[in-house]
Amino acid sequence: MTFNQDGGCLAVGTGSGFRICNINPFQETFRRSLGGGGGAGIAHIEMLYRTNLLALTGHSTSPHYPPNKVLIYDDHLQRTIGELSFRQKVLSTKLRRDRIVVVLRDRVYIYNFSDLALLDKVHTGDNPLGLIGISMDNGGNGLVLSCPSTQRGQVRVELYGLRRTTFVDAHESALGALALSVDGHLLATASERGTVIRLFAVSSSVPLREFRRGVERATISCLTFSLDSNWLGCASNHGTVHIFQTHDPNNSSSADGVAAKKSKSSSMTGKAMRMLPKLVTSPKKYLMDGVHSYAQVRGVPHPQACAFVPDREKTIAVAGMDEYGNGCLLLAEFGKPSGSNVGERGVADDSEARRIGYHRFFKCKSPASQTGRRRTKSKDNKFADDAVVEGGGAYIDDAPVDMKMNDISIGDENEDHFVPIDYKEEK
Repeated sequence: MTFNQDGGCLAVGTGSGFRICNINPFQETFRRSLGGGGGAGIAHIEMLYRTNLLALTGHSTSPHYPPNKVLIYDDHLQRTIGELSFRQKVLSTKLRRDRIVVVLRDRVYIYNFSDLALLDKVHTGDNPLGLIGISMDNGGNGLVLSCPSTQRGQVRVELYGLRRTTFVDAHESALGALALSVDGHLLATASERGTVIRLFAVSSSVPLREFRRGVERATISCLTFSLDSNWLGCASNHGTVHIFQTHDPNNSSSADGVAAKKSKSSSMTGKAMRMLPKLVTSPKKYLMDGVHSYAQVRGVPHPQACAFVPDREKTIAVAGMDEYGNGCLLLAEFGKPSGSNVGERGVADDSEARRIGYHRFFKCKSPASQTGRRRTKSKDNKFADDAVVEGGGAYIDDAPVDMKMNDISIGDENEDHFVPIDYKEEK
């Protein structure tokens, strides 16, 4: 399950197709079944903003949608309009209006969206998680792409508009997550330990801030920036989503200004640093105080993706699985709670975000229910009708529903961020 580029829609791959849900207000926009007999299971799905174009990659057991292909699916035409085939399994796909980025285990391919022409190939280190980050807003600088480098814990950043490649020494251990801001100016990284998140200025590779997620080891499932780059969300397998403030509220200077000052000072102290023994300068340590989270979101036991809601200030959406295996979406509003104490840095001390919505977009059922056996119900469970079956595995119910289909096409008159959606009247 993934959010689209502006965080306004959620795309979910299922055992026989996919579903698209609007976030605020929550509504399942439509669902598609791409083939009978369970032969169209979707492992990875990526939307192109709010348009009719999606990138689909199937499961290993799917004959029509194999795991080594990226299929560009036009929901308006109800068919595949493009195909990219590889010798390896596709781990991740990212879309821009002008680019398609495909991530394999040891390389990244960049294609032109209009004609699927190969533009570049970037070799990476071992990248089993399919880590990738791209900028969504051109900003006059072209595509900015970040991926794991061939060196452990290092991030490679390609600034295609400037025709420059930079390297960021982010962590001593292997990378566990990374993300770029919408404009490509900020880079957030986490190691496989998942205890610390670091923020860098992309242009200068200078570390700006260090955030403390916790002291226990965790697997980071998602890192995401808000559209204005003021907030950073971090979801982990501990069932908590941490929200960090990317700028220091007590510092009037911007992140770019801080990066410029640090870059200037680094040139003056470069000779002195080179005179120090290598034992002192390597491995690199960032002498920063770890900033704790501004707020925390709980309520989704197994969060897989998070995104900041575009049309609602200081609101985050968290998608994942509950303890029964049901797909759920939680909306939470964060900010300074009334009557809470604010620390010296001007941020709340791990305040709990306020839940404003909770939705289930699919139910977990057991194969036992298909054989006529009754599901167990609990008197204390208000979702008793959807409770898990004893001793059974889970599957996603994909019964067809009558939904309105959005008829969308991309034109030159549409802006890059939003494409209007027109719903046709049912005949």
